[in-house]
Amino acid sequence: MKIDGGVLKGFAKTNSNEIVYSKLKFTNEKQKRQFEDIHIPSYQFTLSGAFQDLPPAAHDYSFNMENYLKANGAIGMFEAEQIANYKKNTGIQTVLSEHRWRVKQHIKDNFPESLVVEAESLLIGDRSGMDEELGSELQDIGHNPSVCNIRSSCRFIDLSIWALLIRLSLRKETVDTLLVILLPLYAVIAGGAPSVWRAVSVTVLILLTASGRFRMRMDDALAVSAACLSYYSHGSLFNQDFNFLTWLHFH
Repeated sequence: MKIDGGVLKGFAKTNSNEIVYSKLKFTNEKQKRQFEDIHIPSYQFTLSGAFQDLPPAAHDYSFNMENYLKANGAIGMFEAEQIANYKKNTGIQTVLSEHRWRVKQHIKDNFPESLVVEAESLLIGDRSGMDEELGSELQDIGHNPSVCNIRSSCRFIDLSIWALLIRLSLRKETVDTLLVILLPLYAVIAGGAPSVWRAVSVTVLILLTASGRFRMRMDDALAVSAACLSYYSHGSLFNQDFNFLTWLHFH
């Protein structure tokens, strides 16, 4: 989710657990600043409002809201009128998400303004600051730097931790087990996009194969990862990050 001018935009869930693209207009500048100063995913907001018709695409090659919602597994667009209630979330996922938010704040405070959006996309897989139409156009022409970077980051973390723990005289089997546990945590911190889970899941399967617990070829690992992701999130099938040919290219 992101704050765009006087509007909070992002994906939410209905009472029946369906995903919707939601918009909430701030009532005043004070309310906007309150949202800017907190980690929004750490809270659960209950919103009341109504569904809205999707805006039509200007032409065949322009941003298409229907395709954007489909790629994110959303069933429609919801216009929120007010916040009925809210509460603080708890759990490990919230803690990891807050760490990711702190990294994002560090990027905003220390990076040149012209590089903030690119840095967020490449370092933590966060494209919320990117204009939706620009993001769609970049994907349409096949330019998705976060896919390549997430894979590289995953491999860099894997090799760095592996080398460090081996130098500490830990057994290789112990190191592989720790990586199998730590890499999914990295996926959560990096935003949990399809490209993130693709890279992490394939790496974990390869680590398990290397440990001798079972045998699996690279193409089989890709197929298992694709099947699990499509089962868990049907909308990922329409996501550029999910493209199977892209997976083969980067592996």
